[in-house]
Amino acid sequence: MGNLSNLKSLDRLRAEHPDCSLYVGDDVKDHAWPLALDLYNNWDSHKKGRPACSRQDLSVISMKQQLPLIVLHDVIGPNKRLKVRVIGTEFVDAIGFDTTGQYVDEVPNAERVVDRCNWSIHHCLPFLSIGVKLTFSHYDYKVYDSILLPLIDDEGEVNMLLTYSHFH
Repeated sequence: MGNLSNLKSLDRLRAEHPDCSLYVGDDVKDHAWPLALDLYNNWDSHKKGRPACSRQDLSVISMKQQLPLIVLHDVIGPNKRLKVRVIGTEFVDAIGFDTTGQYVDEVPNAERVVDRCNWSIHHCLPFLSIGVKLTFSHYDYKVYDSILLPLIDDEGEVNMLLTYSHFH
């Protein structure tokens, strides 16, 4: 399954997400909730002239408040599939299951999540979603906000995606 073969434009993503607000790049910092903004600023401060920072640039200690709701994805292969490396305990509680080791595109009803992640990976830019209906869980009555932050390797390629969410 090739995630990036179906890359959608930002306009199309916005049209397909009429129930929520989507922000990218520098607009993220103007719309993020406080802990997401802290994480964004941490990520941004470690870019050092690059389009994104690397996983090694971020310390767990600097993200300790966000850790329970973080998901760290590996970006795998030429098709850039997302595989869950680490998922926070509160994130698991919020969705009702643990996706560690799973490919996101194999989680039922996660197509919209994959689309937003693909956009962030392809453009190597932060992506913020506010007011998204939780469709990939039996807790589908919930709404969530999510910030996606691409992480790069030594060659400047996105090799990980850091996600931090807030459920309400």
